[in-house]
Amino acid sequence: MLFFGGFLAGLIVFWILIKIYLHRYEALIKDGIEVYEKLDELFKNCQDIAVQTMSELESKIDKVNKISQEVEKSEDKTPQRKAKKEISKYVEKKSDFEIPPQYLSILRLKEAGWEIKEIAKEVAMGQDQVAMIIQLFYHQKP
Repeated sequence: MLFFGGFLAGLIVFWILIKIYLHRYEALIKDGIEVYEKLDELFKNCQDIAVQTMSELESKIDKVNKISQEVEKSEDKTPQRKAKKEISKYVEKKSDFEIPPQYLSILRLKEAGWEIKEIAKEVAMGQDQVAMIIQLFYHQKP
């Protein structure tokens, strides 16, 4: 009977240990589920943020494209842009009227933002001559 009592005590201890580990296992599973749910929520939040960011970026890109188109349209209307197109047309077509290379240099320097005084010095011409050439092609005062 002593053997049976020792065996029964061993079974009770074993049962208690199983209950303890089972409780820990259940707690780990519960923690794992909570972590999974939080990760799932974070993932959904990241998706929402990505969609919102993409939408904002696309909107900004559209605005930039519209502004660029407006700038291009407005640049086409400026006398300098028209003159530049005319210069290219003459150079490309080699029409009856060819712009002398020195005049082309003057016009290109003006397009680059040079002042008449600087252009005159660069091309070794008088400032009045340079101003007249610019005025002829731009139809405006230099």
